[in-house]
Amino acid sequence: MVAYPHNMQNLTSDCGIAVIKSLLENYHRFNERSFKSVVSSLDIEQGLSLFNIEEVLKQFGVYGSSYEVEDFHLLDFTKPMILLVDSNGENHYILLYGVKDGKAIVSDPSHVVLEQVNLNELKGVFKGYVFIIENVVERTHQEKLLQKHSHVKKNLKLHVDLLYLTVLLCIIPIIIIFSIQYFLIYQLRNLVIWQVLVIFIFETLLTCIYVKLKTEYNGIVSNEDSLKQEALAFSFLEDIDQLSEKDENIYNRLIKFWNNFNASDWQLKRYLSYFELVCVVLIFSATFAFSRGIALLSIVCMLTYVIIFKKGIVTRKNYNRNYFNNMGELSVFIEESIHNKLDRSIFSSKEEVSTYLKSILLKVKDSFAKQRESTAHILT
Repeated sequence: MVAYPHNMQNLTSDCGIAVIKSLLENYHRFNERSFKSVVSSLDIEQGLSLFNIEEVLKQFGVYGSSYEVEDFHLLDFTKPMILLVDSNGENHYILLYGVKDGKAIVSDPSHVVLEQVNLNELKGVFKGYVFIIENVVERTHQEKLLQKHSHVKKNLKLHVDLLYLTVLLCIIPIIIIFSIQYFLIYQLRNLVIWQVLVIFIFETLLTCIYVKLKTEYNGIVSNEDSLKQEALAFSFLEDIDQLSEKDENIYNRLIKFWNNFNASDWQLKRYLSYFELVCVVLIFSATFAFSRGIALLSIVCMLTYVIIFKKGIVTRKNYNRNYFNNMGELSVFIEESIHNKLDRSIFSSKEEVSTYLKSILLKVKDSFAKQRESTAHILT
């Protein structure tokens, strides 16, 4: 299957946001900062209308129109389109990229990966409303510059410190290994006791420095992560306190909180991956100076690793999101059970409570298993 963008929804009502994001990524129009600014004024918790979707896409130069369609098979499947479908009795948006071998290539925000769906099956859930892409306007030079510089790094001192520590943490183990090998292989017969003692002190000192730097590195990363999680927690509590009704949107808010809480370090990890890449380049340069053959072999191994990892990372992200969605559902159930002592009107017996709880736990177990089995998780 062709690699089309696919994004999962964070809440039960933001499938519209997810399909818009996928569509913008497909046309290389997605800009995180601009996107957040545009959707911040929308009432996501109540869901988006096709008119809302049309207005958002216009601001990114993607134009189209909404239609009411009586015959599903009259649609022109050569163009991407957003379909309104029935999902367990609820309105739900999916993105149809096209048709291949008689099957529709569909990005369903409630599912982990892209799917190929039989057209007749899709017709069965289609509710007669569609948004079809008609024109994509070329971006201006200023818009291209904005996208290019949208990820400007903040807190320069933090990133410089992390770069410095990352480089040292990569270099020190190499120095230790090569120095020990050098002394044991080439200089062992010529060494006297006091020289062995000096070498031992030198290697011990390097090891202590490494441990100290590693502790400092972990402390910085942990502190940044904790600060973001603390801010998210207080923001969530303030959000809950402002609710007009006790249970108003609590499910959506709790799922969103867990998604953000468990992904609070994603931006920092992205920067760290860049720093580690610098270290890999330095190590490769040093290896190339000693042996071109080994250097070329290391390139092949590294590229193989990158390709496998890159293929699995998006799927893993969606598995993670699915897992946290299920955890949010479990959290809501436990919260309601505590406040209402398992005596809610929606349950007629303890058996139904037990069955419902087991079904949630089973979903959590399955999503966690898929998360652990993903290629990207194994490689890390």
